Amino acid sequence: MSTLSIPLPDEDLAFLRSFAQERGISAEGFLAQHARNLRLQLQADLHPLVKAAAGAFQSTADPLAEFHDDMTRKHQ
Repeated sequence: MSTLSIPLPDEDLAFLRSFAQERGISAEGFLAQHARNLRLQLQADLHPLVKAAAGAFQSTADPLAEFHDDMTRKHQ
């Protein structure tokens, strides 16, 4: 296991320790748990329905060009 030192403002560290203690875990354990959960979430495959819908909102149009076209039509 590796160790990491992270400088935090005193008020943030106090909050983190209090928050973690209320949940029965150390501040270090709390951060380690959330880092692990984030890694697992990002490594997990998307649900098939999400994958199927992922392309539904993609556009081949240039949004900036569309904006300029709309503004030109609006202000003619």
